[in-house]
Amino acid sequence: MNAFKQFWLQYADFSGRTSRAHFWLAFFWNFLISLPLWVFFIVADVSHQTGKDSLPLSNLQALPVLWSLAFLVFFYFLIFVPSQAICVRRLRDAGIHWSWIFLKLGPILFYLVTSLEVFLFIWLIGSVALLILLMFPAKNAFPQPVVNPTQVASEPQLRPTADPYTSGSFEQIPSFVAAPDLSGEKSPLEQKMAAEHEQY
Repeated sequence: MNAFKQFWLQYADFSGRTSRAHFWLAFFWNFLISLPLWVFFIVADVSHQTGKDSLPLSNLQALPVLWSLAFLVFFYFLIFVPSQAICVRRLRDAGIHWSWIFLKLGPILFYLVTSLEVFLFIWLIGSVALLILLMFPAKNAFPQPVVNPTQVASEPQLRPTADPYTSGSFEQIPSFVAAPDLSGEKSPLEQKMAAEHEQY
């Protein structure tokens, strides 16, 4: 659902990037929304063709066909700009130039100008080719490691740090931590025994 939300938030964003997963999730949600409209249009059109053979579209049975067609046109008009924007972002994420989007748009423009049906066939081929390009994985945008003159990739050198608890002598212990030197003094027991000996 987050992909569909980003689809509308980035309505006319042609400069960013879109991952492959987000692109196909947004495509899936748009397909789910348009599917009931297509089913309604097909059912209304079939019922109109079977009910009245050659009556004009101004009769009552043709109204559902017109309404369903109007909903489809409005829906695809609504998602036209964000669909092209997300295609451009997906192509950029795959490392492909954005102008390849005209594989799908170019034949449609020529068909609207010339009304030649051959452009519909070209549009079908271009749409399949564009879908294949949109399936490409994302291109790594991170900089590559610097190669030195010996053709060996430079890697950060890790120096082992000395463990102060295992790899050192007792001389490394600070003087304020070490125990005081009591070698020249006698213990209290020795002092007591020496005092009793002096008394006798």
